[in-house]
Amino acid sequence: MVQMPSLWSRRLAVLLFALLGPMAGCGRSDSLVVVHVAGLVPTITELYVTMKLDGTTAKNTQPLPESGTDAFVVHQQMERFGIQVPMGSSSLALSIKGFDTNRVVVRTGEVTWSLAQGQDVDVTLVVPTP
Repeated sequence: MVQMPSLWSRRLAVLLFALLGPMAGCGRSDSLVVVHVAGLVPTITELYVTMKLDGTTAKNTQPLPESGTDAFVVHQQMERFGIQVPMGSSSLALSIKGFDTNRVVVRTGEVTWSLAQGQDVDVTLVVPTP
């Protein structure tokens, strides 16, 4: 019988890794999900990303002051970033807000992804509806 990690440890196990140029050519971990973001516009200066793993809100184990433990912020290479998820996870839901320098939401995007479909996720940001 395979023992699954506790819900608490799964929530704490999410780590963010920026994908740097040299890493793109290397083999990647089975638990690294690569998020490809379309719909970026020049006014977006950061992405605020929240996520759920298997329907449960995931916690960032390396939080920054501006994101807290419920999210993470991407400032560079916003068109592609990586999320390290616990082995055995089956689904990942992402909600992304693209902020400008005044912290106004310019675009948003959401996706729910079955990890059985692969580890490359595409998200398109669109103008939010009022």
